[in-house]
Amino acid sequence: MAVRKNKARSNSIQVPLSLEKIAARLRPYRQEIIGGILLLVSIVSVLSLLGLTGGMLGEWWADLFNQLFGWGAIPAAILVGVFGALMMFGKLRDEEHPLPLDIIIGVELLFVVGLAATHLIIATDSDDALRLARDGMGGGFVGWGISTLLTDLIGVPLAGLVLGLTGLAALGLIFRMTVAGAAGWAEQASDWAQRHLNQIESTGQYVPEVQDVELPSKPQPKQQKAPSNKMKSLQKPTMTAREAIAAMPKTSLWLPPLDLLAPPTKDPAQSANARYQAQTIEETLFGFGVPAEVVEINRGPTVTQFGLKLGTVERKLPDGTVVPQRVRVNKVVALANDLALALSAAPIRIEAPVPGRPLVGIEVPNVEKTMVSLRGVLEDDSFIKGKGALRVALGKGVSGQAVSASLAEMPHLLIAGATGSGKSVCINAIISTLLMTHTPEQMRFLLVDPKMVELTSFNGIPHLLAPVVTDFEQVVGALAWVTREMERRYKLFAANGARSIAGYNRKFGARGELLPYLVVVIDELADLMMLAP
Repeated sequence: MAVRKNKARSNSIQVPLSLEKIAARLRPYRQEIIGGILLLVSIVSVLSLLGLTGGMLGEWWADLFNQLFGWGAIPAAILVGVFGALMMFGKLRDEEHPLPLDIIIGVELLFVVGLAATHLIIATDSDDALRLARDGMGGGFVGWGISTLLTDLIGVPLAGLVLGLTGLAALGLIFRMTVAGAAGWAEQASDWAQRHLNQIESTGQYVPEVQDVELPSKPQPKQQKAPSNKMKSLQKPTMTAREAIAAMPKTSLWLPPLDLLAPPTKDPAQSANARYQAQTIEETLFGFGVPAEVVEINRGPTVTQFGLKLGTVERKLPDGTVVPQRVRVNKVVALANDLALALSAAPIRIEAPVPGRPLVGIEVPNVEKTMVSLRGVLEDDSFIKGKGALRVALGKGVSGQAVSASLAEMPHLLIAGATGSGKSVCINAIISTLLMTHTPEQMRFLLVDPKMVELTSFNGIPHLLAPVVTDFEQVVGALAWVTREMERRYKLFAANGARSIAGYNRKFGARGELLPYLVVVIDELADLMMLAP
């Protein structure tokens, strides 16, 4: 009887376990399943609104959409379909492309504002507005509800003003235009108009823009062949930094566009492979008695990080009671080689725990590595909104987020590594970042390249204090000039009650007495230290 009861009990729990297994198999694809449902609803809605479907259900669905959104019923159905298609095909699922919530919210906000504005314009009174909504005209019940609420609260004129401002804010979200960015565009347009008005008043005629800009003259060959004369001036400067900045061409006020850089390459779509690896990790750990669940997948350019949430196991106490106990982290660390064998990827790295998160991180090398472009980091929000002067792009982290740092907060940086590890690429990326984000009035360079290989290509840029130093004998004089300039600035700060370049420029920038940052880049520093310790 006991055996028969045990068999019956095992049969009774077989169905729930199979359903749970099916749900676990489908869990990684829930985003695509929801997207497919939304796409199906959109197609049925559009066909019903166009009268291409028959039956009472299709007519009822079309009437419901018309009453809700009025003349915006078909656009609403299309928007649902677009969003569902994006979810279904995984374009919003990739870990390296986060969900653009700002654009989605902006589109929805602009659509709702359009419905309310339409109903506010065509309705003559409150009774007429309600009748239009019931007939499926204007903005439908959505437009009627919002427009009626605003008109009852603040009146028709102010309601129209609020809707207009909300629409502008929605456009700003869609095109990712901040208030500072809009102010910058307005300032540039104002400067352009003022410059041409002054030119017309002085010359009496309009001169095209291409003739209005003064381009910097090409450096003469003799300046490149005889850098020693320039270095003598560095040892004993003949002009102050203010006089040197005043002599800069007008074009130095404009930053180069990011279009000069190569666009970022499209990351290979490996969402399905990442989900398969996550399932392999869970099954491998479960086979060794370690219940765990992958709750987070972050794909970086070279490795993919899986965030692991450890489960619990049953522990029997001496008195016979069974209590749940969390799995120890060292059990996962001890299974690193088994995970590498199951994933066919080596070496893997286990980070226990992930900093600031209650998760265990497992970093698995990618089969296809992604090229990280400088333009992709410069266009990232973390770089644009980052604080600190002289911000430089460093690359992307393990989870694919852009990494940048402020050179002014270091303020010294030593780049070391084996041959072929990317030192030269890092130096060129740092210099290019500063050139793309700072004008010569804000930052100046002194480049030292004794081997004449890495930095000589930057000769001729307007940010240079002197041609690239390539002679060992001139390096000591150049660095001595930098030291004297540093001491002069310290005395200047002390005399004017300033503690830094930023504080001094904020205090005296209105009078045009701006001090630029000085960035010194030295290649092959170890050789120079041996020759001139």
